[in-house]
Amino acid sequence: MIIFDSDDIIVQYEPGNTDYVLITFMGVGHEEEARESFFLKGYCLKHNISCVGFTSLKRSWYLSEHTEHALQACLSVTRNYRKAIGIGSSAGGFAVIKHAQRLNCEFVFSLAPTFHFEIEQYVEQFGFSPEFVLDYKNVARGRFDHDEKITSTVVTFFDPAYPIDVLYHIALKDLLKEESTREEKLLTIPLFYAGHVVSHSLRQSTVYTDMVEFAFGKITFDELKGRVSRVRRRNSTNIYYRICAGFRKHPLLVYRMLKNNIWKRKEATKYEDILRDDTLMGSIIFSLYNRGYKEEGTDLYWYVFQYCWFSKFDDTKPIAFKAQTILVVGYHGNLMGYSPQEKRLVDYRLNSVGEMVLPVQLLLTAYGYIPAVRFHDYLFGMEIINGDGEIALTERPIFDKTARGLCVQKLTESTVCFKTSYGYLASIPQGDYAMNREMVLGWETFAPVMCP
Repeated sequence: MIIFDSDDIIVQYEPGNTDYVLITFMGVGHEEEARESFFLKGYCLKHNISCVGFTSLKRSWYLSEHTEHALQACLSVTRNYRKAIGIGSSAGGFAVIKHAQRLNCEFVFSLAPTFHFEIEQYVEQFGFSPEFVLDYKNVARGRFDHDEKITSTVVTFFDPAYPIDVLYHIALKDLLKEESTREEKLLTIPLFYAGHVVSHSLRQSTVYTDMVEFAFGKITFDELKGRVSRVRRRNSTNIYYRICAGFRKHPLLVYRMLKNNIWKRKEATKYEDILRDDTLMGSIIFSLYNRGYKEEGTDLYWYVFQYCWFSKFDDTKPIAFKAQTILVVGYHGNLMGYSPQEKRLVDYRLNSVGEMVLPVQLLLTAYGYIPAVRFHDYLFGMEIINGDGEIALTERPIFDKTARGLCVQKLTESTVCFKTSYGYLASIPQGDYAMNREMVLGWETFAPVMCP
C-alpha cells in the first residue's frame, strides 16, 4: 500500500511477519511502474518479509522537495521494528547510502551505486570520450556532500571490469577519508562481468536472504562473498558479460565455451538469449576470422544458424542440402545484407523476419572475390549510385573492377575490405554502412565466412 504519494517520490509499505524491515530504493528506468511495484517487492511478498519501497516518477535520485516528507513517512512504520536494512540499485544504491543514517539502517547493501562526482580528473586515466563525459553529466544527478558522514556498514556490489562503476567505487571510498574507517564501514563484493545492472546477476532470492543473515551476524563477510559467488556461477548474465568482455582478445576460448556440451542440456534454455543475439555471435565469428581461425568461425556460424532455425543442436542428422555460400560479417558482428526497398546495405539478421533483406554474398572467382546478391536461383551485381550509400542491382555480377562496383581487396588470409570510388566501406554499430572512410581500420575490416 502507498503511505506517501507525490509527483516525484512514492513510498509503499507491505507488512510481513518479520521483526526486521527491508527498506529498498529502486533505480532509474522503472518510472512507469513506480506506483505498482518497487525493488524486491516480489521477494518480500514471497517470504512474508516486512518491507518499505521507495520509487520515483522522475529521475531525481531521491533528492527533491519531497524527500524529507517521504523519509518521515517511512520512519512512521519502521521505528517499531527491531532492525532496518537498506538495499538499493543504481540511483537507488546512492540513495540507500545517502539516507541510511536518517532511516536508522545499521547495514545497507548498494548494488552498483550511481551518483555525480567530478569525472574530469579521471578522463585521461580511463580514456573517456568527450561524448561519454557529457552524457554522464546529463544523467547522474545524485551528489554526496563534501562533509558526508557514513555511519552505517555499507556493502557495495560492482563490476571491476566496468570502468564507470570502478570510478563510482573510488569516489565512494574518497568519502571515507580515514583508512581505518574505510576498512570498517565500506565492504566490497566484486561481480566480474556483471555490467552495471548488478541486480540481474543476483536473481536468486537466497542472495538477499544471505544479506539479511550477514546483517544479523549469522554469517561472516567472507561467507557472504562465497555464497554470492556460487549463485553467479549458474547465472546467465555472468556468462553473457564474460563473453562480451573476452571475445575480442580470446575468441578461440569463447568459441570453445560456446561449443561445450552444457549448451545442449535442457536446463540451458535460460541461455537462449545469448545464442540468439545475432550481433554478439556475429562479432565472435568476425573475431575468429580476424585472428585466423577460419574453420572455427565457419563452424560457429553453422552452430548458431542451426540453433536459430531449428531451436536445437543435432550433430547426427545431415542438413537437407548444402550450398557453398560466402557471407560477409563486419567488425560489430553485423551480417551484410541488401534492402531492395531502401536501395542500400543494411544489417541482415537470422532471427528477424521483417521487410525483405537479401544477404550479400562473395563469389570466389579467378579475379578474386566479387560481391553479389542471390535471389532464388539468380545472382545480381551491385552498382553504386552515389556517395550517400545508395546501391542498385545489376542483371549480373560486376566482374571488372570499375568505379561503379564494390571492389574487394584482400587484407589477410581471412579478412578483406571493400573499396569504392568514395572511399572504404565501414560497418556502423547500428547496422548501417558508410563508404567514405579514408583508411582501413577496425570498422573497415570484414570477414568472408564460408557457410556450409
